[in-house]
Amino acid sequence: MKKKVYEKKTRQETEALRKSLKKKIEAAVWLQAVGQISEAVLLSRLYFISDNPESEAEKTLLTGTWIQATGQILEALGVSREVATDNIDIIIEGQRIVITGDLLQGVGALIAAAGGAEVFFEEYFGKEDFIP
Repeated sequence: MKKKVYEKKTRQETEALRKSLKKKIEAAVWLQAVGQISEAVLLSRLYFISDNPESEAEKTLLTGTWIQATGQILEALGVSREVATDNIDIIIEGQRIVITGDLLQGVGALIAAAGGAEVFFEEYFGKEDFIP
């Protein structure tokens, strides 16, 4: 079996590859955003047709999911800003937006996890047995 020999790429080839990969990352982040928004919308619809729409646990889960979706949208917007330019000021602004989006996603995931755990305990053990 022959080993593949990788030639050193020229600076232009490397830059073209870098730009191509950044565009693919941008597309992947937007796909995640669409998925996260879809999840939030579908969970909202499920919540509003549920037997117990007053459940605080379900509200917490839903709130966390929407915070995650908001963070994912911000991340996608920030990545798009970064990829669209070579202007360092705009790139830095995009990175700040991405970081804010990542932070929101983390907070949203934490809130959704807490709500999900509470829903689980309520459904399987009864509300009176819930111990946070």
